[in-house]
Amino acid sequence: MANSYKSMKEDFVSNLSGGTISEINVVTAVAPAAYLLWAALQAQHSFFQLRNPIPIFVDFFLNVGALLLAVTVYSSIPSLLLSLLLAPATLILALPPSKVPPTRPAAPKKLESGIKDMTPFPRRPFMTVYRGGMMAITCLAILAVDFRVFPRRFAKVETWGTSLLDVGVGSFVFSAGVVASKAHLKARFQMEKQDPDHEPQDSFEPFGERMLLAIRHSLPLLVLGILRLVSVKSLEYAEHVSEYGVHWNFFFTIALLPYCLALLAPILSSPTFASSPIHGYTGLLLATAYEAALQLTPLKSWALTAPRTDLLSANKEGVVSSIGYLSIFLLGMETGSSVLPRFLHPTSFLFRTLNSLGVHPGNANPRNLLLASLALCTGVYVALLTPFLYAPALGLARYLSIPISRRLANLPYVLWIAAFNTGQILLFALVESLVFPSVFKASTPVAEKAAAEVATPQILEDFNNGGLLLFVLANLGTGLVNLGVDTLGMGNLQAVGILLVYMASLTMCARLLRGVKLKI
Repeated sequence: MANSYKSMKEDFVSNLSGGTISEINVVTAVAPAAYLLWAALQAQHSFFQLRNPIPIFVDFFLNVGALLLAVTVYSSIPSLLLSLLLAPATLILALPPSKVPPTRPAAPKKLESGIKDMTPFPRRPFMTVYRGGMMAITCLAILAVDFRVFPRRFAKVETWGTSLLDVGVGSFVFSAGVVASKAHLKARFQMEKQDPDHEPQDSFEPFGERMLLAIRHSLPLLVLGILRLVSVKSLEYAEHVSEYGVHWNFFFTIALLPYCLALLAPILSSPTFASSPIHGYTGLLLATAYEAALQLTPLKSWALTAPRTDLLSANKEGVVSSIGYLSIFLLGMETGSSVLPRFLHPTSFLFRTLNSLGVHPGNANPRNLLLASLALCTGVYVALLTPFLYAPALGLARYLSIPISRRLANLPYVLWIAAFNTGQILLFALVESLVFPSVFKASTPVAEKAAAEVATPQILEDFNNGGLLLFVLANLGTGLVNLGVDTLGMGNLQAVGILLVYMASLTMCARLLRGVKLKI
């Protein structure tokens, strides 16, 4: 890549100030709105079970194409795109269905045994849609940012501010934390099942075993990080050094997480904290302590202004921000502990809150508890974030005038990512609860599986299942397009066409990768 063109590419993504949180919320609301329209067609007309190619194209247009339009053609008027999705969805749901949605209810004689056979972790279509949609827009944005059709306010900010890509990076880590909580919950449920009356015991492995497990989990990510580093340097690919550092990249950041969790295991798995939402408390405490270090020590000035004189200072942004990303991952795990199990665990935030108010959660509808838990978590994170966003108006400018920084992954950034993602999950859960009540009302594993399949867009399920391999393919595709095409000189129509072909290719790859298990 010629040095002059490389400099142009680097300047194109540098020194940006981002946009507003409200605009980001409107743009990203396209995903749940598209799911609502998909759900309306499926629930009222069984549209996506028709045996012809049309449903496949409509599925792609709604769950991938709508995201593409939101960040390109409709980027200046996202509310219009929202209206174009919500209006037909509302109309379809208001009109009588063309046929009864297909279900496979269990025979009454098997009902009792079916209830006993229900697993602690039910199928959650709304989580598949959330994760699949997050993966789809991530794959889309990492290439779209190199075209002029993608607004600069959506690209990553230099230091302070918010943008669509800034929330995307944090959401990727938060989503990984949600999924990672399942293994922790399984281990806890298994211990409680074996001896429910026994006092909690330390459930973590010896330090050596924990570190070996961390190495096994992080090794693929470390390899990918090294491969990306070598390819970027050898091909003289455009890079934004102030994003993570000279050698650091996002793969190294998420590769660090298993080691950090191994070190925190004595706290996270301690019987002392067995009756508290320890992952959430630890995440918030860690983010707060990190922010205190940024404000009260030279850490912030070192990370932002110190010269790059050695390996550590050359990658100071990546090293320092890893603390914030670990906090985000832990908050994701806390959210997962509320949304993944069939019933609220006594240690969950909502369970303890209701108990303190004299309400026994065991008597409540599990789906209502799930929605209430998500709403409560979103409200808490928004309440914690608000003083930072409106410090001058609240008379707190002297103490809390700290802007959001993805580069540092500071406390306001951590709270923003947590609030955004719990809010997104809540919207998807509301759509599922409204349109597909059979999912959470199923009384046998067979009925639950059938209802979940009906409520899950196939394309988003494929993106969700694609995991790490699909993300790697997206990075390779982004590199190939940038090396073969003058993205800066591309017209808007041509750029949208290339992005459409790119996303269609990834969609086909996601389908081919079904059954391949290599997750982030």
